[in-house]
Amino acid sequence: MMIKKVVFVLLIVFLLSCSERRNKIFVDLDVVSQANFSDYFEGLTYLFLEIPDSIPLVQSWKLTMTDKNIFLNDRELSNLLIFDHNGKFQRIIESGGDGPGEFIFFEDYQVKDDLIYIMEGALRKLMVFDLEGNFLAESKIDIHAFSFHESGNSKLFYFANSPEYKDYSIIRKSGQKITGLKKFNPDFGRINYSPVLGFQVDQIHQQTFIKLDTSYEVLFFDENCDLVREYEFDFGRYNFPSKVRKELAGLTEEKYKYLRENSMVENIWSFVALNSQYLMTVYQNGLKTKYVMLDEDMQPVKTIEKFTNDLDYFEGDFSPYSSMKDYAVLMKGSRQFYNEYVRSFEGRTISASMLEDQAGIHSFFQDFKAKLTDDHYVIIKAKVKE
Repeated sequence: MMIKKVVFVLLIVFLLSCSERRNKIFVDLDVVSQANFSDYFEGLTYLFLEIPDSIPLVQSWKLTMTDKNIFLNDRELSNLLIFDHNGKFQRIIESGGDGPGEFIFFEDYQVKDDLIYIMEGALRKLMVFDLEGNFLAESKIDIHAFSFHESGNSKLFYFANSPEYKDYSIIRKSGQKITGLKKFNPDFGRINYSPVLGFQVDQIHQQTFIKLDTSYEVLFFDENCDLVREYEFDFGRYNFPSKVRKELAGLTEEKYKYLRENSMVENIWSFVALNSQYLMTVYQNGLKTKYVMLDEDMQPVKTIEKFTNDLDYFEGDFSPYSSMKDYAVLMKGSRQFYNEYVRSFEGRTISASMLEDQAGIHSFFQDFKAKLTDDHYVIIKAKVKE
């Protein structure tokens, strides 16, 4: 009898811990409001990423920023471009071989402790470089994941809906020990979205998180790569039904017509940490972008439909791409930025003092005006209010 009681108590504790870790949160996209940038941000900084003519860049992909550098990889050519913190090009780590210290195609990279980790997809190895681009070491990983993250003595690997270890979409690997952390939904087998950012770091809470694109889920991991929090967002009648998602898999006009006609959310476009808050960007096909502000417990505080830039009045699209420390970060093509700037300020009076503000958008535009119509990139950093 005593053994049965102990087992029962342990079962209750286990179930309670699971319920505390996993939460389903309803977000009402019909109840919207307005907000100003100044409600959440203190200022905007613009950086110009000039791509040298000698450096090919076909498909820009994952952007990472540190205090020292900016990193941008080319998804098509599998090269990693490195810039200084002002956006000036420094060097490139190129693909082009299958020998030691070489790679053909890398799926993901991570910058940590002045080291660059590159996960090679074709050759299934993890490579390490310093910030000068010098090769330091490599090790076999024997798996082909979409994203990875290294912390302490463990690594996280994300397979989306194409698992390579049993039926898990996320695993932790510590030495040779593999632990399955998140099972994939078999209904979505092989329905994959290429994750741009993959695992992101929440520096305030010292956790790592990743959003899953076919389930509206966001998962958090601690410094030991243990899964500690799970959230699934529910958009009610705007959810993309699982059955239809499976039937209309792929980039088909039929799928996007269905999404537009029903104003549905295909996936969470971006999810970033802003100090003690979180910002979730949601696209309903055919409608304006909505910005959902969440508190530390992931409860919706406000859903913003009209987000007005009252800091410098640039009216370009604002969909934060990632975050670093106390900044929200987004990147856009320089031609897009040029056109958005012209639309924002055409017919408006720009005073001499505004043009003389060296940290302002107008000075930035004048400095790089001749280059903005070429194939370069602009990074916008929004300083988060404390």
